[in-house]
Amino acid sequence: MNKPQIQTRVDPYVLAEAKPHSFIFTIDGALPPAICETMINRFEANPDQQYLGRIGQDAHSDRSIKRSTDLVVSNKPDWKDIDGFLFKSLALAMREFRERYPYFKGPFKDSGYAIQRTDVGEHYHWHIDGG
Repeated sequence: MNKPQIQTRVDPYVLAEAKPHSFIFTIDGALPPAICETMINRFEANPDQQYLGRIGQDAHSDRSIKRSTDLVVSNKPDWKDIDGFLFKSLALAMREFRERYPYFKGPFKDSGYAIQRTDVGEHYHWHIDGG
């Protein structure tokens, strides 16, 4: 299996707030298209690793908030390359985020990464997991 290589970005990310005061940010081009395609293909090729979407710190199912199919990427040998790409991309984004918002300069706990597929008719409603 050919595994894509991520290029180290020289230019800084450009954080864009999705909606004013939403505190939800997007970054165009944070991952190269080849990596995104690899993630989608690998997700679809591994139905045994997928599960119904969960929410909250206790990872419970609430289909009124989240109706999707999820897959945890972290701590799986066959996803190690993707986990590394996500970590590198997020680290660059966090660096820019911390410069813009100094309040968040403290340590963050990286609890790993998951990806999800939301099919037509499914949904995700914004909510707060933390307590």
